[in-house]
Amino acid sequence: MLLRVGAYFSCRLPLALAVLQALQAAVRAKMQYPCVFATCGLAAGLYFDGKTAHRAYGLPVPCDTKSCSGIGARTDRANLLRLTALHIIDEAVMLNWLNFNLIDT
Repeated sequence: MLLRVGAYFSCRLPLALAVLQALQAAVRAKMQYPCVFATCGLAAGLYFDGKTAHRAYGLPVPCDTKSCSGIGARTDRANLLRLTALHIIDEAVMLNWLNFNLIDT
């Protein structure tokens, strides 16, 4: 639970890929849904059902202090994010602090 607990992971391949796969498997074993996001499309393609953080959270490009998420409150994507038990952002340090503020709200 990346955002709920306040723990941020910065992952590198190949050991990190094995750790992420083990985390995903553990969450799926509890019949919950894990999501792996990345800051770029190339890294997102390495993971099962991987998406870019900008696409998953509706983050605008470029992001400024008046930006808001492109996801409506009652959409299927919003419900999926609410039901997700584990949020992992690969290369989270590459995101702007404004992006983290949008994800957190």
